Amino acid sequence: MDREAHQARTTSEDGAGEQHERQPASLALTVLCHPDPDRIGERAVLPWRPGACLAFSRHAPTFSRGAASGSEGGEPAPLGDRGVSRRPLRIHLEVDRLRLESDDPLPYLVGGRALGPRSRVLLSALGDGCALRCGRRVLVWIEAKAEPESAWRGEGPLRGHSDASIRLARRIETLAGHRFSVELRGEPDTGAEAAARALHDRGARPDGPWVTLYPASLDATDEVGAAIRDAHARARGGTLFIHDADRLGHAAQVALLHTLERAEHSDDAEAPRLVTSTTTALELHAGSGQFLAALAYRLAMVHIEVPPLRTRRVDIAPLFVDALRVRLDELGRLDRLSVQPPWLTPPLVEALLRHGWPGNLRELDNLALEVALGADAHEAATLPPGWSPVAPSTADVADGWTVGIDDRAWSVDPAALKDALRRHGWRARQTADELGVSRNTVYSMMGRLGIRRPGDLSAAEIAAAVEAVGSADVERVAARLEVSSRGLALRLGALGISLGE
Repeated sequence: MDREAHQARTTSEDGAGEQHERQPASLALTVLCHPDPDRIGERAVLPWRPGACLAFSRHAPTFSRGAASGSEGGEPAPLGDRGVSRRPLRIHLEVDRLRLESDDPLPYLVGGRALGPRSRVLLSALGDGCALRCGRRVLVWIEAKAEPESAWRGEGPLRGHSDASIRLARRIETLAGHRFSVELRGEPDTGAEAAARALHDRGARPDGPWVTLYPASLDATDEVGAAIRDAHARARGGTLFIHDADRLGHAAQVALLHTLERAEHSDDAEAPRLVTSTTTALELHAGSGQFLAALAYRLAMVHIEVPPLRTRRVDIAPLFVDALRVRLDELGRLDRLSVQPPWLTPPLVEALLRHGWPGNLRELDNLALEVALGADAHEAATLPPGWSPVAPSTADVADGWTVGIDDRAWSVDPAALKDALRRHGWRARQTADELGVSRNTVYSMMGRLGIRRPGDLSAAEIAAAVEAVGSADVERVAARLEVSSRGLALRLGALGISLGE
């Protein structure tokens, strides 16, 4: 099997789950919690080069603040917190995973569980990202980025480093300079109005008027037609934003259609650009007879998907801190953010990351208010009583983050594990069946005991084993290396190595 075919394999005896179709562009690290709250959102981005090793510690790498972090300034700097070890966590970049190695007693945690001396994170998990807790006060998000970093990533509620935020920003950049009418589709309170405003501010007429029309305001007047004509006239030379356009009543739809037809027939060069927000595509409403088809296709010449907050996990902590600053300032308690020991803690931020955010940005702001209200009651920030994370839909967020981390790992006697592995040719499934545990528990123990798996092997180690046994037979080489023969075969494919006859 050639190298590409091997890399396309989605499962193996070595426990590799679903993989990316192609190699990531970069490995991105984002600060989600730090004793200095101004550093939340800082980034370190490194090219993904298989075989490279990143030394992660108190002193490296350096993190910088870019456009998406809300403000410029400051030279790139390492984490610098004394709670982060000076001895590096070695992050090895491989074809299909990260391999993490540490001989430091200070804990690194993922999902509340300690990393072993050797742990692995598959690309299938890194595409969504995972939180790495470094000591007691620092939390860093790790993710594999499929696309190169872009210069502008939105502002206010749209700013962020998630793939969903970057796609949104690129779509806005593409459409901003044109005058096509745009439909913004998304769940309530995802930031549609901010996206509409970005289209206006980055468009060809940013100094023109901005007028917002709400269906509820039209319901409150008998002169629907006059209200629509007035809003359209006031927006000439700028943008008319229709909030929740799918909620327009029939009379408002008819009046708006007539107003737009009149502007088209008069060839008015100053006619406003139309931007609408909807929770459901207008053409679907038109197909069911609830919306005038002629109007739907005028309002939705092109569309932009505004992503829900649950798909923007790396953005949650910076956005929460933004909201928290506003609420603390309103309450005269802004100094709470910068107290020592740190008031905002990694466990609280991790709880935010686990939440599904059905109420999106409004729910996030409401929670920030609750946390701010309790600012003087506790030494550390606390979530309101009764609040607990609601898991995101598995359609939006990957379920497993890591391989090799399991609370039951030490329930197995290490000597018994090694004996069973040898009996079964270092195959995890058969070993797990004999010991009555899950394969993840076997992988966890292997990682904590420093037992290598095929994915840990370098080309040089494999070549040395071939020379030592004097044969290119995969079974004999695997026995020498103390790994499963099937896992070794897959590793050879990933490295592009053929042992020959």
